[in-house]
Amino acid sequence: MNWFDLQVISYLNDFARHSWLFDKAMNLLAGNIMFKGGLIIPVLWWLWFRRDPSGREKEYLLSILMVSFLSIMVARLLALTLPFRLRPLHNPALNFTLPFGTRSSSLEGWSAFPSDHAALFFTLATGIFLLSRRAGIYAFLHAILVISFPRVYLGLHNATDIFGGAAIGILMGCLVHLGRLRQLASSRLLQWESSCPGLFYACFLIISYQMICMFDPLRMLGSESLMMVKHLIKETIFTAWAK
Repeated sequence: MNWFDLQVISYLNDFARHSWLFDKAMNLLAGNIMFKGGLIIPVLWWLWFRRDPSGREKEYLLSILMVSFLSIMVARLLALTLPFRLRPLHNPALNFTLPFGTRSSSLEGWSAFPSDHAALFFTLATGIFLLSRRAGIYAFLHAILVISFPRVYLGLHNATDIFGGAAIGILMGCLVHLGRLRQLASSRLLQWESSCPGLFYACFLIISYQMICMFDPLRMLGSESLMMVKHLIKETIFTAWAK
C-alpha cells in the first residue's frame, strides 16, 4: 500500500467503533440502493422532461446512459486484468478496525482497483454537469459524499481506488461532448421514442432500475448463467464418458 492510501485509511479508521449511529449511517449509504442510484437517476428523468424544443438535452442524456454503461465495463475489465489489490478491510497488515455493522467478508475476492461505483457515478455527474451546472454540482457532491467517502471509511476501497474510478468516470463523461458520438448514440433511439413511446419508456424504466442497482441483477444473471453452462458442459462430458 502506498503512503497516501495508508495515511487516509489510518486517519479514518481511528473513528471506527466510536459511534454506532455514524458507522451504521455509513453502511446504509454504502449499501442501500436508494441512497446510491435512487438519489441521482431521478435527476436524469427530470432533465429528460424539461422543456427542450431542440432535443439537444435528450441527445446528451442518451449518450450519458451509453457511456455510463461503458465506464462500468472499463472499470470491471481493469479490475480483472490489473494485478489483484486487496481491500483495506481484508488487508491483514493494516489491522483494520471494522466499523459497526460491517462484515469482514464484504466483497471478498473482488479486486479493489478501480472503484466501479466511482466510475459510474462520476460519469453521471460529469454528464449532468454538462447539461445543468446546479444539478451537476449536486451530482458531484453525491458522488463524493454518498458514494465515495463511505466506501473508503468502511474499508471497501483505498482512496486511490476511488480516484482511479473517478478519473475513468470523468473521462467517459466528457465523451458526450463529442457531437458525432451523441448522434450515433441517440438518433435511432429518439426516432424510436417518437414512433413507439410506450415500449421506449418501458425500456428506459428498466435501464434506470438497473443503473440504480449498479447492474447487479444483470451481473448476477450473467454469473449464474455462466455457472449453469459450465455445469451443463461437465455433465454432458461425464455422461458421454460414462457411456
